[in-house]
Amino acid sequence: MWIFTRYGFYSVVCAKLPFEGLEVTYSDRVSIRSRRKQHILALQQRFPELSSANIWRSDERDYRYRIVVVKELWASIAAQLAREETWTNFKDEVGRFQGKQGKDYVHVLHEVWAVMKKFQHAEAPQPETDEGGNPDEETEARWDGITLAETVEEEPDRQKLADCARDQKWPQVLKILSERPELINATRPGGKSLYAPLHQAAYGGAPPEVVDRLIEIGGWRTLRNVKGERPVDIARSKGHAHLLSLLEPIYKRTVPDGILERIQCRFHNLIREVAGDLVTRQSLRLPELEPMLEYDRKHFWFAIPGMHGGFHYWLVCGGAQPRLIAQSWCRVCAGSGLQHDITAERTILVDKEFV
Repeated sequence: MWIFTRYGFYSVVCAKLPFEGLEVTYSDRVSIRSRRKQHILALQQRFPELSSANIWRSDERDYRYRIVVVKELWASIAAQLAREETWTNFKDEVGRFQGKQGKDYVHVLHEVWAVMKKFQHAEAPQPETDEGGNPDEETEARWDGITLAETVEEEPDRQKLADCARDQKWPQVLKILSERPELINATRPGGKSLYAPLHQAAYGGAPPEVVDRLIEIGGWRTLRNVKGERPVDIARSKGHAHLLSLLEPIYKRTVPDGILERIQCRFHNLIREVAGDLVTRQSLRLPELEPMLEYDRKHFWFAIPGMHGGFHYWLVCGGAQPRLIAQSWCRVCAGSGLQHDITAERTILVDKEFV
């Protein structure tokens, strides 16, 4: 087993000991192995019953340091480790307990935490279908295309969110998002950089727990700013290595870049055709399709102010070629429903007047 404690990290396995020129596995003894000698010493200091065990060093083995003890003794120590636990955040407890001496160990713990979080997000996606859905359902992800500065008067939360994210005031950011989670990928009204909260977190080197929470709320790791940078690109340029593994996009489905770009171009043309001058008048940021490749929610909704409706769209990656299904309608106009099938090569109207 692997065990991470506030004293250090240990890999515990049945012991292999030499016997008549061979290595024999003993099921009644365990080898407590570690990458750092100090971790073994700390465990011996905490549990004096281990102090008589010699610390063996071998640079040729995977783990450089180890002690061998009887399994029953280790079982007793493991039980004591469980009983002494009083904290609610393990990484914070290690930082408090070890202080400056354990700074590098705490950094490793954050890396392991991020890798396992990535493992959690990488669950196998469910099969995709052509079936539509209701854009008001909680399963919908929403593309926020609002960019006009005038929206501040109507929605002051947008400006406040942008200010707090810029200033790295994460408790305030998370409070706003707890009430307005649909703003997680929103950018500053009237802003030019197109930084969403996750971009600001990457820029400022926010704590991993903050970044993880932003991703849980729905922050897209593939969302790009005006320079085409993803949050991971910004973190890398700023030297925030502790965020790289957490911000690296995890793709749930794949579409070749060139194909996706061509589908997106056709989709944008369709939006302009259906919505008319509303796109220009509202200075809307049209939906980018790359976030659809990483997000668990397969169905997206793009509301168009003034249209009393918008576009419900989703990717279908199976079959001969990837395609985007796009439904549009105006809620106050009967018979306005249009459904288009979009591939890299063509845009076809496949249904109409369903609303």
